[in-house]
Amino acid sequence: MNHKTDAEFFREQPNRGGASGRRSLAACCLIVAVVWLGVLPAISNRTQIQSEIRDLESRGIDPSAMFYTELDVMDEVLGRMNRFHRRYPSALWIPTARNAGEE
Repeated sequence: MNHKTDAEFFREQPNRGGASGRRSLAACCLIVAVVWLGVLPAISNRTQIQSEIRDLESRGIDPSAMFYTELDVMDEVLGRMNRFHRRYPSALWIPTARNAGEE
């Protein structure tokens, strides 16, 4: 068998930079822009989505929050989780520094 070192393998790979890389980046940016500025706004204007937004707002949930941790109700949820973990410390797996290095 022919085993190559990493250095030998990468030396043989074609250079993917230059104009081709810039075109790929431009194409990706264009796709993201079309989805973000065209498709998502069109979806949000649909009747079913509008009713979902109204339902969330009626329950005090801000549908524009980027992260659920930004919601006011999350303080209560996190408090309940902390109380649960204090009461049942081994009930659920909790990541620790020791566990993180075992991957």
